[in-house]
Amino acid sequence: MKIDFTGKVALVTASTGGIGFAIARGLAESGAEVIVNGRSTESVNKGIQQLQQVVPGVQVRAAIADLSTAEGVESLLKVANNVDILVNNAGIYGPQDFYATDDETWERYWQTNVMSGARLSRALLPGMVQKGWGRVVFISSESACNIPADMIHYGVNQNGAALPGARAGEVHGGKRRDGQQRTAGANDVGRFRRDDEG
Repeated sequence: MKIDFTGKVALVTASTGGIGFAIARGLAESGAEVIVNGRSTESVNKGIQQLQQVVPGVQVRAAIADLSTAEGVESLLKVANNVDILVNNAGIYGPQDFYATDDETWERYWQTNVMSGARLSRALLPGMVQKGWGRVVFISSESACNIPADMIHYGVNQNGAALPGARAGEVHGGKRRDGQQRTAGANDVGRFRRDDEG
């Protein structure tokens, strides 16, 4: 299947390596201009260089920001304009005994894994709705359904990260091409839809 995102701008959070980089690469290979995000200039520059090596001619922008705070999201939004595709991939994880997990840890996980995506979606969805085209994807983990005993704080946050993506189609009250109300369902979560899918 040929997916063509030529003329589209994609923001992939935490895209300097791993899953985020793979998503950024796929979008770049499909013709999208990609905004690479990471917490340091060094990591973002390295991610951009790698992306340019594997996808020659890619249009790419840097967005250096720590998304664990509202201020970090605001900083990213200053360079992430006209976004058509938002992939909320930023997240942290790690094992820790439930009884030793303090409120500060819970809050740090919540702010990074859930609120970063919620803040970006709130800021960028109106522009997508105005243009009549846009996609928002939340990357989560199977830990949302099968919470590991040594990562309860992570699993609970993965539930929070998965929910906005599952309901995003209903937020703006958009209509499909056939005039029916657009709603998000299981098939809408975690994948891009083609233009002809409504």
